[in-house]
Amino acid sequence: MKLQDKKIAVLGLGEDGLSIVKGLAAAGAQVTACGTHDSAAYRAQAQTGIGGDRVKWVWEPVADDVFLGYDGIIFSSSSGQFHGARDFAKAQGIPVYSDLDFVTFVLQAPCIGITGTNGKTTTMTMLQDMMHRSGLKVSMTGGDFDPWGARISDRNKYDFHLLELSSTRLENSKRFHPKIAVLLNIFPAHGGRHREGLPGYLYAKAKIFANPGPEDFLVHEASAVNVRELIRQKDAKATRV
Repeated sequence: MKLQDKKIAVLGLGEDGLSIVKGLAAAGAQVTACGTHDSAAYRAQAQTGIGGDRVKWVWEPVADDVFLGYDGIIFSSSSGQFHGARDFAKAQGIPVYSDLDFVTFVLQAPCIGITGTNGKTTTMTMLQDMMHRSGLKVSMTGGDFDPWGARISDRNKYDFHLLELSSTRLENSKRFHPKIAVLLNIFPAHGGRHREGLPGYLYAKAKIFANPGPEDFLVHEASAVNVRELIRQKDAKATRV
């Protein structure tokens, strides 16, 4: 997607949302950044050094038709205040993306997505070392690594993108399609982060293999009964390793 002068709204201005605003502005887009923070200090700090006149900042509720005429809308899990306007725009045919879906949509190299209750960061670091030793150039995004917006304006060429994926990041995704999905493990640890509790947590984790097909790969722990059962219930189509 060519982003120069595209009119894009970013809904939710936590750390990752701000990084997406920054990445879009650096890529030449005209950005409307919509956040819900009441703190004047946070608002001032958020706006410092991001985008200049390419970014319009909105901190209050908006009318449902405010995003008509936009080229796209990107939302995160902290964007609830703006869902009415988002959904109205979507009904009018305006493309709407979760933050994960949008960032991976603009990437040029295949993705390796890594999720699980435990071990994501360790696995990311191990894979990076293995791939570097094999002469491959990889980016590292999510968790303790680069923020998601860093990939939007990144002009470096990579062989693969390594992505650390939390359940809340996966929950809103509809289009994410990694070439290799890695599902490390699932423990009943983060159900409280999802409205549906533990079933919502499991559903979110299953998003990592929702779209890959037989030409893609799903790497998982064969001895973990709950992982195998989730894969069976959700009818994973990827080649299992």
